[in-house]
Amino acid sequence: MSRRARILSLFVLLLALSVALLVNRLQISSDISMFLPHGASWPQRVLVEELRKGANGRLLLIGIEGGQAAQRIAISRQLTQALKQSNQFVYVNNGSGTLPRQERELLYRYRYLLSNNVTPQRFSEKGIRQALEARLSDMASVTAPLIKPYLADDPFLDGLAVLRQWGGDRKITRSEGVWVSADNQRALILAYPQAVASELDRQQQIAQFIRSRFNEYAADNMNLVLSGPAMIAVDTRNEIRNDTQFLSAVASVVAILFLYIAFRSPRVVILGMLPLLSGALIGLAVITMVYGQVHGIAIAFG
Repeated sequence: MSRRARILSLFVLLLALSVALLVNRLQISSDISMFLPHGASWPQRVLVEELRKGANGRLLLIGIEGGQAAQRIAISRQLTQALKQSNQFVYVNNGSGTLPRQERELLYRYRYLLSNNVTPQRFSEKGIRQALEARLSDMASVTAPLIKPYLADDPFLDGLAVLRQWGGDRKITRSEGVWVSADNQRALILAYPQAVASELDRQQQIAQFIRSRFNEYAADNMNLVLSGPAMIAVDTRNEIRNDTQFLSAVASVVAILFLYIAFRSPRVVILGMLPLLSGALIGLAVITMVYGQVHGIAIAFG
């Protein structure tokens, strides 16, 4: 076998191994947070971690528009129940539900860390005496059944103070117990999916699931609006992907036409494309072996 034949055989074998590796192990990532800096200090690292996996990144606001007010409220209740039963969400609320028991227990456990009313003087003998005397007056009022369970371990009622503090002064508008917009033209649902914000494929599947459930209940003149950091990221990724595919197709056609005009030979054009295609396959295979996955942006630029 000649030297040229051995090199060609080795090249074909390398391509075959690359294709086999990509078929079995290629994973395309779309996590934009991979490009965020790791952070030099612990507050920066906490911020980056929250952007990737925190609750704020998963926040999903669902709006139901169109139809009559009674229709929007009915669909809000049906959709909320369907999302809760799907087990794809940590939390779903349309205003008619309460904070889950686990979350209430968590807030109560850390009430002294979360409350703005805690000072060293409160835990002095005088401070505790004043709190107990205040609770004694409360026990003689109509609020006694609400206060009694917390009297022994929370004489300052910081648990209730934390709930009021986190609730804020501004009240969300309700209609028949369901959250609505200020102009009562949109029913609102708040949801936290199980998937983290950086899992854009999962977030897109969740959006499709919500739309499919909505279409089961809604009339033709009604519309669903999804908003939140993850939804914005999904829409941005889809727009980038569509623009990239369009520009890549245009660039490929222009390059092929340029080569054909220059050489006037389809065979030369095909042979000219082989190094590019083989280089892309081998490059993807190497990245997959080293890092385990390939980011979509790397493929786009490649």
